[in-house]
Amino acid sequence: MSIAARWAVRMVATAAAADAIVQAMLAGKFLAGNYDALGVHAGNGGVLALITLVFLLAALLDRQLSHGPWWPILTIAAVQVALGIQRWLGESNRLAWHVPLGITIVTSLLMVTVWSWRTRPVVELAR
Repeated sequence: MSIAARWAVRMVATAAAADAIVQAMLAGKFLAGNYDALGVHAGNGGVLALITLVFLLAALLDRQLSHGPWWPILTIAAVQVALGIQRWLGESNRLAWHVPLGITIVTSLLMVTVWSWRTRPVVELAR
């Protein structure tokens, strides 16, 4: 069961990281003058928050079943909080904070995604 949980983490982690990169690309399109990208960027922020919530639940399940480290769960939880702040910063047009926080979010999601693919779950031997 722990192997299935780790694969769930890997799949959701990859989806979150990919969507975070898409989010950054949409921001870049807006900053380059494509103002239609702003609406898509705002909507995708909600999608990213939802994927990250599923990611957090999968990581909690993985921790329960394979006794993995706590830091990925804490990182994902912090990203979830940061996404709420990020939405407020973007809607308040506070780009001086919105852009660096976005970079931090993308980096954090990529870091946890790399961890999910580089480590193996602990499998308890049947006795």
